[in-house]
Amino acid sequence: MSPARENRPTTVPLGLVKGGVKHPFSIDVEFHDGLTQTQQQAFRDAADRWLKIIGGGGPPVVAGGETIQSLLVVAKCEKLPDREGGLSANTDLDLKALRKPEAGPAAGLPGKATITLDLTDMTKLDKNEAAAGGAQTKDIARYRVDLIAHEIGHALGLSRVVWERKGLLKTNLHTGSPVFTGAAAAKAYGAALQSGPTPVPLEVFGDREEFIAHWRQAFFHSELMTFILEDRPNVIGPITVAALQDLGYEVNPAAAETNEVDFTGTAPVEPPIEKLTYQISHVLRDERWLNCRVHAS
Repeated sequence: MSPARENRPTTVPLGLVKGGVKHPFSIDVEFHDGLTQTQQQAFRDAADRWLKIIGGGGPPVVAGGETIQSLLVVAKCEKLPDREGGLSANTDLDLKALRKPEAGPAAGLPGKATITLDLTDMTKLDKNEAAAGGAQTKDIARYRVDLIAHEIGHALGLSRVVWERKGLLKTNLHTGSPVFTGAAAAKAYGAALQSGPTPVPLEVFGDREEFIAHWRQAFFHSELMTFILEDRPNVIGPITVAALQDLGYEVNPAAAETNEVDFTGTAPVEPPIEKLTYQISHVLRDERWLNCRVHAS
């Protein structure tokens, strides 16, 4: 059976994007056979979160003999060979689908990525959801969408392989303090600190490519692009939106899912969220750790 493909266009009113939109953004999701209907819907819901923020991207790119208008996400659920247990996923960026220098500010933006969910962990998550019932089912469903939205963030270019090509990363290997240096993100982070523009701290897991791709957990807590999924909803905050602008996307900053930067792990999000009926990690234990890797091939 051939994979089914769906196109999901931006929902950003183009008049809200500063400077206008040259290339309206969309995400094509190609569903492979291993995905359940629940997982397919989670991919749709996760993609739609980014499509409320990104109005425009780069020009079409040709990869694998086909023309990709914006971003093609190949969605799979398979047993990953390197680990059992723990909520795990891989995002593989297709280097042949990165946009060329002639794309201007959008140069280097990915055109194609494969997101593979680990079958063992997804099966366990599905069983937990089926057994939980009531509000707990809702919380676990939201948790699944957070995981996939996180991986789509990597597919959009929030990863070392893209940051290095665009000159937006300082690894600072001598201090073990890598930072994202994009001007818009530095301004947003500085504003949150009530100071001037400040490079955004990244998670420290050595210098391997698959790990320098996350905001530092100790500073950002429930921000979607940290290395841990919190028990509370994980949101796309203003620094992540600004980083997308630095990458070359045309964004609506007002569409961030929160105006807060969760420095303490207790900050509210907007709109206010309901209190969770239980701690997700009590059911999933250490599975909230994202054993996700970002590869490029």
